[in-house]
Amino acid sequence: MRIRLLLFGSLKDMTGRETDSLELPERATVGDLLERYARQELKFRNCLPNVAVAVNEEYAPRNLELKDADEVVENTGR
Repeated sequence: MRIRLLLFGSLKDMTGRETDSLELPERATVGDLLERYARQELKFRNCLPNVAVAVNEEYAPRNLELKDADEVVENTGR
């Protein structure tokens, strides 16, 4: 499934982009998405504990299962 990411705050600064997308397996969670993105963007790993996530405009826990075409917003709040 394909997930669209919107990046804000220091995550946007760190990656140099406002949007991105990832292909994830079915039944992947927010936590899986964060880990996968951290493997792609190594600088992102240090921010993981401080990342707030919203899925389709609602704050989401790391164990939330994602669905195809979900829009995920990530922000460090800094």
